[in-house]
Amino acid sequence: MRSAVRTLVLFILLSSIITIAYYGRARGEGDIPGDRFSSLYDITWMAALGGSGSDAFIDAAFTAEGGALLIGEADSASEDARGKMDAWAVRLDPRGDAIWSRRYGGRGGDKFVAAHMMTNGDCLLLAETESVDGDVKLHRGEVDAWVLRVDAQGDIIWSKSLGGTLDDRLRTIVASGSTILLAGETNSYNHDLTSNHGGTDAWICAISLDSGKTLWSRSVGGTGDDRFLFIKADASNWQLLGEWAVDEGGATRIQPFIYTVDQDGNELGREVLSMKNDAWLLDVANSDTGLVLAGKSSADDSDGWVGTLSADGDFNEKYLENNTKSSIVRTLTYADGMIVALGELESTDSRLRGTHGGKDVWVLSIKQGDTQWEQALGGSGDESPLALMRRPDGRFIVATQSGSKDGDLESRHASSIIWLTLLDGNGNLKGKQKVSPFPDQTITRCVVGTRRELLLLGRATMMNGRTQAIAIKLTEAR
Repeated sequence: MRSAVRTLVLFILLSSIITIAYYGRARGEGDIPGDRFSSLYDITWMAALGGSGSDAFIDAAFTAEGGALLIGEADSASEDARGKMDAWAVRLDPRGDAIWSRRYGGRGGDKFVAAHMMTNGDCLLLAETESVDGDVKLHRGEVDAWVLRVDAQGDIIWSKSLGGTLDDRLRTIVASGSTILLAGETNSYNHDLTSNHGGTDAWICAISLDSGKTLWSRSVGGTGDDRFLFIKADASNWQLLGEWAVDEGGATRIQPFIYTVDQDGNELGREVLSMKNDAWLLDVANSDTGLVLAGKSSADDSDGWVGTLSADGDFNEKYLENNTKSSIVRTLTYADGMIVALGELESTDSRLRGTHGGKDVWVLSIKQGDTQWEQALGGSGDESPLALMRRPDGRFIVATQSGSKDGDLESRHASSIIWLTLLDGNGNLKGKQKVSPFPDQTITRCVVGTRRELLLLGRATMMNGRTQAIAIKLTEAR
């Protein structure tokens, strides 16, 4: 009997220690190893939200007061559930506590895909909807684009459905003056679309910021599948960048292209940027002389590429690897013409020394078409790039999702974690930090703020075995 009591007491004590340790971490202490490198980032707050369903955050925006608006989709049981999958938004205060959590949509499938914060606290939300009721006042058919303006409390100021009778999706949103510009792809030829050129057309439309009223809508394309992916706006016109399916003797090649319109939607120019084989567009950045484009191609077993597009329309591309599967997903540009790129590569026969096997994160510097330095980060497992930032001291922070337990990012962990690595101006590894506040986490999105703060979005399994949507805010350590 005495032995049984002793066993019970030990069990309760151990359970208490585990609980205290876990919830201490949940308040933001994080899981930062005490190695020879100083902490690069602090966990400002973290949140586990939603129910036990397939709730997920797809995008986020920082608020002016230091909080965040998280958007995505939710199907967990809830008092405000609308249908089989709802568009979901959560607003957090600077401490990471939920101010409100709301679901939008109707009985069909709905989800938010992009958010844009306004200076007055309102937010523009871009969604996809299949609903014909509830918050969706007009349904065109199949999948429609759906735009909402909500106030700081999440109340709908106005909402607007856009599209035709087939599948139509807008993926990018930009507010410019009194106009909201939206870009994506369409299959329709009626209602908001007047024609279809074959397959999926690239689609751009403008609506009023004050009322959501449609100002103009335009689709362009060929016989294949075409789409807009990025918007670059200036005072007089807008540049749309995307992918164009070029038909060459019955064979189709994906090529990057640029399309320019004025503020009334009138076409000013279009150009398909000719590259060898397929070339998918994954990032666009401004430079002093024009634009920098980056992505992946099917050339030489899928090379990553970076291209410069001058204001005069001259395009020069550089393929960055040989005999490997690689891609570039993020670029930084500088006044002296230097480009620093972030991507990934997978190869057992790469010319780049220091690869580890599996998929490595890849950072490199290019100037005037020549590679200045490059660095592969990872281990024998798979790594994926999340973010690249340049610090005021000229060094770089790289955020990586890692599945390795060896190599540069050695660690003893049971699941994927986040590594922050510090590189000097020549790409040499100078510091690293593990970020793993949840016991089993997978990060799918990293949003970078104007002060280099990071917002990690994903899912994690809690101590009770339930999987929830998570958000983690990181700020630079002082």
